[in-house]
Amino acid sequence: MFERLPFSQQPSHWLVDGAITIAASNHKWSLTGYVNNVFDRRVFNLSQYNGISGQTTASFNPPRTYGVRLDFDF
Repeated sequence: MFERLPFSQQPSHWLVDGAITIAASNHKWSLTGYVNNVFDRRVFNLSQYNGISGQTTASFNPPRTYGVRLDFDF
């Protein structure tokens, strides 16, 4: 059921992720650098209201995360 409850409304937003990869010409290895949630925006992934218990639950997206991935093909 879809409900437009005040606690679950949020302003419009952009979530930006980025990645760049370099790879060997023989495709045996690649190195990727990535950043998720570049602007570190905290937004709802999900919010629910339980009408029976009167409780509200919510989850948020992860904060900015970044890292490097190294892949090898055998």
